Amino acid sequence: MARKILVDDVGSFPLVEGKRDAFDQYYLKAYDSLVESGGDASVLLEHRGLKNAVYDPIVYSFQKKLQTGLDIVNYPQHFSMYGQFFRPLAAYPSPTSDVAPYLIDEGKAIVPEVPILQHFVESTPVEKLAIPEFSASRNQIQLKICITGPIELYVHSEMGFTVYKEILDNFARTVNAFARNSILNSPRIKTKIVAIDEPSLGFIDLFNVDEADLVSSLDIALAGLPDDVDTQIHLHSLADAHLPLQAKNIDVLTCEFASDPTNTIDRKLIEQHRKKMRVGICRTNYNAIIGKMIEEGRAVGTGYEDQLLLVDSEEKIRAALEKAIGHYGVDNLPYVGPDCGLSSWAPPELAQLLLKRVVDVVRQNAS
Repeated sequence: MARKILVDDVGSFPLVEGKRDAFDQYYLKAYDSLVESGGDASVLLEHRGLKNAVYDPIVYSFQKKLQTGLDIVNYPQHFSMYGQFFRPLAAYPSPTSDVAPYLIDEGKAIVPEVPILQHFVESTPVEKLAIPEFSASRNQIQLKICITGPIELYVHSEMGFTVYKEILDNFARTVNAFARNSILNSPRIKTKIVAIDEPSLGFIDLFNVDEADLVSSLDIALAGLPDDVDTQIHLHSLADAHLPLQAKNIDVLTCEFASDPTNTIDRKLIEQHRKKMRVGICRTNYNAIIGKMIEEGRAVGTGYEDQLLLVDSEEKIRAALEKAIGHYGVDNLPYVGPDCGLSSWAPPELAQLLLKRVVDVVRQNAS
């Protein structure tokens, strides 16, 4: 019998040591090449720098994720969550940008990892991907797309915390262009989830804006996607959960739960608004974990074996899963996974272990 609860991840993943400078240098060049080629990732293989610095590291990280048995796999997000969208927005503005600032040319809104991964998967035999048989991605890879949300982009632009609806809506339309252009549906790979990342929501005060306008921006960002694609909003706090609860185009709210089990909302609210939850059941706040150990007088070694001790045990992950199920109910929890991204969990094998541990616990306890 298929599991009711599937495992996904949030996105970021550590690069192999020594690859950071080259990746940052070539990532946006890869973006430009993909725009010029109409999204044909094979062009990146013809340029040694783009292949070695961007294509190969993205594929390597994706394979590491696939091999853990994740059911839905977020593309490995190695670039800045802001620069990844601000730079294309500046480079490829809409022809109407003189009257509509912060609006991208829709045809040039690309998440480079999407065509790269499509090319890799469709040109690689299934057996070479080494996907465990129990994974929902075994026969057709279920891809998750994470895009920085419109409110998050707005407050990190020069606009700040005073919100002008027309400009916020333009950010939302830009996010929507990235989302719609990231939809894949081939026999080998399919976009299963599109998530917008709004980590500041719940922590910040916004001015000059009605709640209805904020809800509208979230709906615009996720409008027009296929019915079989689940939409998520990734939140670090549920303090402002009433906003996405009202958004008709959001299916699933996600939150950091393992690091703060009090970060919840009432189950009745979820059911009343016909939403679902995705909770983190394994801590990923690397620096906070180390800080707590230091406060407790525990030594924190720098070797790989020492770093393994920072990953939550299966017992701890299981306890978080059981607590989440007890609060929300299995039927309201279609997805679980780590709290947030794993960029700090270097080397890649450490991040891979964390993902695999979450997968193993869910397989054993959520059938």
